Amino acid sequence: MTPTREQYELAAKAAGIEIAWFAGAPNKLLKVGGLSYDREPWRPHEDRAQAFSLLCAIKGGLWFEEQRNAWYACFEPLKGPPPEVTIVATSTDKADIEAAAREAIFRCAVEVGRGMG
Repeated sequence: MTPTREQYELAAKAAGIEIAWFAGAPNKLLKVGGLSYDREPWRPHEDRAQAFSLLCAIKGGLWFEEQRNAWYACFEPLKGPPPEVTIVATSTDKADIEAAAREAIFRCAVEVGRGMG
């Protein structure tokens, strides 16, 4: 998955964080004091800790299913889209269930952000 700029912005909106673009990549802005900012790369679809923070921010249920030699990571948000909306991401690499989870969380955050208007 290669997220678009719009997807990053919607996911950030759902998480309540501010991002800015530097060298074509999203960065989370961190207040250092007063009006000054620092930044760190923001890639929750690739980074385990950032995906977990995003999961906590959007609140929902995450579970896994194994079918036909693939992992299915399923996520239902508690806010944003109606509860019947389930985001599913798959990984055919049995060793990479984590990648499917990160993608499901990110994609769900995008939809939560989209639902926020």
